[in-house]
Amino acid sequence: MPIKLPQTSLNKINREILKFVPVVVFLFLWQVCSLLFGGTNFPSLVDIASSLFNSKTVVAIISSQGGGDNGMLGHWFLTFCVHLAGLISGTALGLAFTIFLFLKKSIRNVLEPFFTVARTIPPLIFAPFLLLIFNGGILANFAIVAIYVFYAVVVYGLNSLDLVPMAYIELAKIHNSNGKSIVFYILLPGMLPQFYGGLRVVISISLGVLVVGEYIGPGDGLGKVMKYAMSYSRLDLLIAAIICCVVVAILNDLLITRFFKRFMKWDN
Repeated sequence: MPIKLPQTSLNKINREILKFVPVVVFLFLWQVCSLLFGGTNFPSLVDIASSLFNSKTVVAIISSQGGGDNGMLGHWFLTFCVHLAGLISGTALGLAFTIFLFLKKSIRNVLEPFFTVARTIPPLIFAPFLLLIFNGGILANFAIVAIYVFYAVVVYGLNSLDLVPMAYIELAKIHNSNGKSIVFYILLPGMLPQFYGGLRVVISISLGVLVVGEYIGPGDGLGKVMKYAMSYSRLDLLIAAIICCVVVAILNDLLITRFFKRFMKWDN
């Protein structure tokens, strides 16, 4: 006899399938546009896949521009590592400095306006400046990500800490809790549910900042692959690089957010 799945399981499967419907429709429409308007304006899915998986032509284009012989993979891995390292460093330093400012009200009153104003300035403005300071390369790209993440985390973190009920902190002091216990058992768990959403925005924007830094700087990375694609008017290679950027964003978002979710004890 055929196995009958429970109705709840069927509904769950249907919902999961429906998530992919927009993607399938978009790919279908793209392929139709490729057939109607030609591969110059709308590269076929086959051409994009070929560029994505390092065809000989793509390797030759990247190599001829000084991008090495590893094709797309080497640049993807470099962008992934630099972005992740910048995220971890900027977030760790930002959270530590956020806690410091929250506990030291007088220093916070002096520095908070600076971070608030700095947050309104587009981060891409600082990219050329940092590239000149660090003479380009991996270190400059790392600094671009880490510095942006740092000041964004400070702003989001202070706003999140302000939402933690002061009664919890006062109650901990009544029970003679030390500063370390207050930080790790009240402040951090209390701020994370609100901080989590802002952090995900920071992850995506910081990747864009990194790609621009790679594009205009002398180093390697997916931003440099985009520059090669523009030089050869290869839209398929450009789209392949964008897809690789999306993969980097998804992976680093999963890694960072999964880590923080382990400590979100107050999130129902």
